Amino acid sequence: MLRALIFMIFLALSASTAQARIYLWGSGRSGGGTAELDRILNPAGVLKEPVIINGVRAELRVGLIGETLNDCLRILKAAFPAAECAMGFGNVKVTIKDSSYQTRILLINTGLGNPLVQFSIRIPRQIPREFAWPADLPRCSDAIPLQYIRYPDRKSVYGAFSTTLNSSVAIQEIDATMRASGWTPATRGGSNDTGGIFINEKTLEIMIVNFHNGQGSIFRKPLDTK
Repeated sequence: MLRALIFMIFLALSASTAQARIYLWGSGRSGGGTAELDRILNPAGVLKEPVIINGVRAELRVGLIGETLNDCLRILKAAFPAAECAMGFGNVKVTIKDSSYQTRILLINTGLGNPLVQFSIRIPRQIPREFAWPADLPRCSDAIPLQYIRYPDRKSVYGAFSTTLNSSVAIQEIDATMRASGWTPATRGGSNDTGGIFINEKTLEIMIVNFHNGQGSIFRKPLDTK
């Protein structure tokens, strides 16, 4: 469960925030790395998760904070006046930029009386748009790679690409490729028009495939990944 949560949170940090109110605190200091951020918010029990985004190595940090969301915003506003903040669904996403890098922070309110969960990562302001698609992930014949995220310690990888193919045609291509490579559908009916789950009994891995609005996504991980 924790590994799945880390993966979903990382996607939230990597993507732009949708359906959220975005604003700037104003001009002033903007830079700040994850180490400096840890000193300012002082999260407890910091966990570190190495990741690779489109070939760029980074580190996702997870910690617990005993302050309220309002207190954290006040502290961050005082330390980084030029930071950008997006609020939505009771959580806060903050982006702190310098000349070359950006630190993205996601503060999650888990409920009254519980500490906030802080996820943070420092990445270049511009992630490469051109990169080699991971050899361990399938894709459609006309796929244009958009992003991949690898978790080296967990032997897991996620990839996203665009395609002009209809979802049903795209999944048929992936289905054929998967079956030819020794993967079998996890459900009796096989894949459907929007995606499917495949199992490799030889390597003990699972692959989750999804298509929506001209974009495909694939997540590959060991079966024992929780």
